[in-house]
Amino acid sequence: MLSYLEKCEHGSESTVWEQPEGYRNAETAMSFDKIEGFRRLLERLPVHHPKHAVIAEKLGKAEAGIRGEDWLVNKLEEVEPLAEFEVMAGVSLTVDETPFQMDCLVLAANCALLLESKNIRGRLSFDEKTGEFTREEDGIVTVMPNPVWQLKKNLRLLNEWLARHQFAVPIAGAVVMTSPKALLLNVPHNCRVIKLQQVPDTVLELLKAAPVKSAEGNPDRLSIALKAANQSFIHNRLCERFSIPFSDLRRGVYCPSCRTLSVKRDRRSWRCAKCGHADARLHEDAVHEYVSFTDEPLTNRRLREFWGLESRDVAYRVLKSLSSEKRNQNKNREYIVNIQHQNS
Repeated sequence: MLSYLEKCEHGSESTVWEQPEGYRNAETAMSFDKIEGFRRLLERLPVHHPKHAVIAEKLGKAEAGIRGEDWLVNKLEEVEPLAEFEVMAGVSLTVDETPFQMDCLVLAANCALLLESKNIRGRLSFDEKTGEFTREEDGIVTVMPNPVWQLKKNLRLLNEWLARHQFAVPIAGAVVMTSPKALLLNVPHNCRVIKLQQVPDTVLELLKAAPVKSAEGNPDRLSIALKAANQSFIHNRLCERFSIPFSDLRRGVYCPSCRTLSVKRDRRSWRCAKCGHADARLHEDAVHEYVSFTDEPLTNRRLREFWGLESRDVAYRVLKSLSSEKRNQNKNREYIVNIQHQNS
């Protein structure tokens, strides 16, 4: 029987997610990465829309999270001269149809380290009796999702994934508070919670505490398998996720240069009326955006309404060039669109 890694190398096992039953627009439910999806949705919501502030807050938190993850990866560079390992950021796997995302994996010859990054400022406190994690800032106490639970859940799922794919690798983990304005009032005794500046010493300590050599013994095999299995994390379509009627969104074609809905069709290209940015393939990005927002079947009429486009012929040519399959051979024809996805 072929191992998981051999299946990946020989192409006998798919390394992308199967298209779920009933999908009509794309291979996964979230086409853009999380931050770009929030940016696009925020641009299309009227300023006074009741969900505008919610999406703006979500975008701010997502951007802060990415900054924290970048700080963590940069901090790990201080350890590289002292130990051999590979850093994998933003790894998304699945076990029994349960997807899970890991902020940072450190792969060494004798172990793997899972580091969960949290860019949270304020006075932070863990209550081991209740399991609550709270943040006090400007005199306001907020109960937040406990990052220790997330770490433990991901450690459990990663251990299960490794076992199922025949990797005997010891795993350790830690929660890393990356904000320089975070004050840890207390930390749990049963889990490592550290500040960013403690990362180099903690990583070296964990690598030293692991067995001299794991039963796997070859981190390259694990790295190849993880990269083959890494996939876009599936989210609900944004309008569904935040209960926003698709009809509430502003119409137009989005300009990635000036971030406005000012793009118009210009002969055989697309050009922004505001900044002049031109791109003959901008329709691919615009269809990509549609399927990130809604699960409504993509038709010629819906596409024209979403873009504010008058020409049926232009919409038809776009859909024909991007579609692998059509349903209904009439004016209500629905299209299944092939989109390349990014990890979130």
